[in-house]
Order: sequence, then C-alpha cells, then structure tokens
Amino acid sequence: MHIPDIPESFDQYWFKVQAYEKNYDGDTITLTVDLGCDVSLKMRIRLYDLDTPEVNRTEQREAGLVAQRAAQEWLEHSLLADETWVYSIKKEGFGRYLGHVYAIGQKDTLSEYMVRSGFGVAWEGHRHVWTPEELSAIVAKKDTLDER
Repeated sequence: MHIPDIPESFDQYWFKVQAYEKNYDGDTITLTVDLGCDVSLKMRIRLYDLDTPEVNRTEQREAGLVAQRAAQEWLEHSLLADETWVYSIKKEGFGRYLGHVYAIGQKDTLSEYMVRSGFGVAWEGHRHVWTPEELSAIVAKKDTLDER
C-alpha cells in the first residue's frame, strides 16, 4: 500500500469504514465510518489526487456514470473482502473531507485504481478538460464492470 507524502500542516485522521453509502460520481463518495466507542458518522469524501468526469454535465454524464460505477464496485468488493480505511487529509469546500480510501490487502488506493484503470486522471490542481476521445474511452470500459 502506497501512502502519499502529505504536508504535515493538514489535520490527518484514520477511520475504519463500516459501510458504503453512495457515490455522487467517481471521485466523491459517502461512507459510514467508525469513530470509536460505538459512534459512527456518514462522511462525504472527495478522493485525493483524482478527477473523474462529472455526472451533472451533459457531455460528461455517460462517462461520469461509468466512473461512478467503477468506484462503487471497488468499494463494495473491498468491504466484502478486506478491512477498509479512510485517511482524511482535511475538510474542504462543499462540506467534504479530502482523503484516500485504502483496503488492506489491495495494491492500490481507490484513487490509484481509478487512474490506473482509466476511469479518471490524477488531479493537476484544476478540473481536467475532458476530450471526446477520453470520455469515449471511459464509456467503452462499461462492459468490464459487473452487471447488476
């Protein structure tokens, strides 16, 4: 498991994931995490170092839904097979926490998996400008995902 270099000034916490709730798109998810002492919290997380197509933009919607499904499958599989953790870096805009999702026993974080598998790109400090070819390539990956 690769733990990225993160500036020391950020508030950093580890949370054990209890349940997958939903994901808005491929890079924003909601999980129930264990805070300890029988206390849990639904936490909205913006995945660190990842940008995926937006589901609320007409030209990106189909690719965004494929990326959303890929993230959902990774989360569902990791929660069934492994212990899954969130490493929160800081609270950011829109009430979300910026962070990584790790599954013990898996090679990649969720962000790394999404980039390596072609469902998103590494965050470059600004929203990625998706080309029609990039969006089509993501949509073409739809058949590689589980059918439910």
